[in-house]
Amino acid sequence: MISGPPQAPHTVQVLNEKYNSAEVSWLPGFHGGYPQTFVIQSSTDAVHWKNVSLIDGGTYSNEVAFNETLSGLEPETLYWIRLFSFNKQGTSDYSIANNVTTTKAPGYCMTIIHCIINDLSVYIVSILTIVYCKKVGAILFV
Repeated sequence: MISGPPQAPHTVQVLNEKYNSAEVSWLPGFHGGYPQTFVIQSSTDAVHWKNVSLIDGGTYSNEVAFNETLSGLEPETLYWIRLFSFNKQGTSDYSIANNVTTTKAPGYCMTIIHCIINDLSVYIVSILTIVYCKKVGAILFV
């Protein structure tokens, strides 16, 4: 068996993106004869990267897919995701970087004006409903 640094993770996919999380799936490259650890990195500009997760990869073959959920992401933000792995002999190359945009957060207001308009529309509909019910003599239960 040849020993040395591991090969780069490959077939990287970013799935199930939500407003604050996304799932990363990948296949390991050859482990180099030693247990390897995977490092997931993220970036919002594809220039400055930070390590966001470490995963024990052991000595699994490249037919076993790994999955990891990244949490703490910001809504409606473009993220670049890449991986590398290391073992006691060295570090792999980086995987191909994939990008994903998180979704809009539930109940999230884009701007203060947007929030005010949303709130005003609820109040206006409520007031019109009360006025209409009083005019036709309907009873409102509050």
